[in-house]
Amino acid sequence: MNEQRKVIYYAIIIGIVTGGGCVLYKKIIDNTEILILNKVYNSITNRLFFPLIPATGGLISGLLVYWFAKEAWGHGVPEVLRAMLLRGGIIKSKVGITDVLASIFTIGSGGSAGRVGPVVQIGATFSSFITSKVRLEKEVIKSLLAAGAAGGIAATFNAPLGGIFFALEIFLKDFSMKQFEPVVACAITASFVSHIFLGDVPAFKIPPYKVASLTEIPNFLVLGIFTAIFSVIYIKTLGTFESIFLSSKIPLYIQPFIGGLLTGIIGLYFPRVLGSNYHPIEEAITNSLPLQLCIILIFAKLIATSFTLGSGGSGGIFAPALFIGAMLGSIAGKISDMLGFTSHPGAYAIIGMASFIGATIHAPFSSIFIIFEMTRNYSLILPLFTATFVSYGLARFIMKDSIYTIRLSREGLNVEELRKKEIFKDIQISQIMSKKLILLNPEMNLYDLKEIVKKYPYIEYAVVNDEGKFIGVIGYKEWKRYFLDGKNLKKVKIKDIMRKRYITV
Repeated sequence: MNEQRKVIYYAIIIGIVTGGGCVLYKKIIDNTEILILNKVYNSITNRLFFPLIPATGGLISGLLVYWFAKEAWGHGVPEVLRAMLLRGGIIKSKVGITDVLASIFTIGSGGSAGRVGPVVQIGATFSSFITSKVRLEKEVIKSLLAAGAAGGIAATFNAPLGGIFFALEIFLKDFSMKQFEPVVACAITASFVSHIFLGDVPAFKIPPYKVASLTEIPNFLVLGIFTAIFSVIYIKTLGTFESIFLSSKIPLYIQPFIGGLLTGIIGLYFPRVLGSNYHPIEEAITNSLPLQLCIILIFAKLIATSFTLGSGGSGGIFAPALFIGAMLGSIAGKISDMLGFTSHPGAYAIIGMASFIGATIHAPFSSIFIIFEMTRNYSLILPLFTATFVSYGLARFIMKDSIYTIRLSREGLNVEELRKKEIFKDIQISQIMSKKLILLNPEMNLYDLKEIVKKYPYIEYAVVNDEGKFIGVIGYKEWKRYFLDGKNLKKVKIKDIMRKRYITV
């Protein structure tokens, strides 16, 4: 059988399982939220006890991650991206399974997180499981990993085009037709499976909005600037909370408990920020929320999400981004309406979602097509493109990292450089090896090492003593947790953590 045809068959199998897995995951999350956030919440006589519900969910999530797979800490897409860049597209099954199970308790108990991270893990984990059972080239394995991620997005949002572009923009970047075909096959198959069980209906039922006049174009440009600035705030706030929790002396499994407790306290006053439901977004789209409440909900959701995910709770950043983008757009629409510039203020909530997500994940086409397929409003294509590309361009100018790459950068990985590295067959090491070595002294501290990593973004460095003798290697695995923690970098020396066993060629 033709090799490429085999890859397509594998992609279809991955799409079937991913689609079914995402449908099951959605059903579990929906029923868990109904049970806990409705029935259990309503049965509590003293509302002050309510924060203990997301706190308990956080504790269970934290224990699962701590016991079974510490790599599943936080939102799942960076782990898949790390597997793509560093592990040849291989993900340990226990990491994906743990992340999905932990997210059920985080989101189902009211944690402010979304489903995209876990569903990407569902697709990527099964893809990695399949590719581990057959002999495939490394580039094919990566393609199928991206295909699994595409299937997860397609099945969850009923958005095959969005899933395809998500895989291409987030994981593959520079791609060939050989990589493109399995991504398309998996996304369409997963979407088809989702249609069978969930029906072919858009995620949001919206009025027939359209652009009233071309004079609104400047409004969309302003909205793009507005959402770009807030996307940077979102990324930096979540990153700051992650750093605070990681640098604390609180045990890892207790941190999500604290994050859940603090999220629950916010939820006491603003229950709309809890869980991953889309009802508040629909309220923004139908222009049902007052201006003041939209403003408050932006910051309430931002802090609640930072508490939930920054503390190590499992879940995605996509649904919170949809929420914040909808509120930002709703504010812009209401102001435009007050000034007499629009007849459809609710439409701005849709445009705000696409532009905010595009700026946050640095994937404009994914964002546009996901929102388009979730709403199926053809009249808003022009404003969606206008606002999203303005927002994306400005966000990239302000900050090179997306919300998916910032944690990897803090760990000392240069994502862009790693993406440029290609491994070719039939090329001798002598032809490609670097002769400009960065040699490190074992007495150097990690603070100085971090500066070198920024300037020379290698994955590993040779360590030599004062006599010039090669005595060890230090790499990403050794420095990762120290760079993330950020403490005692001047006290810890290379010799304390370097690897003394290494492979030479």
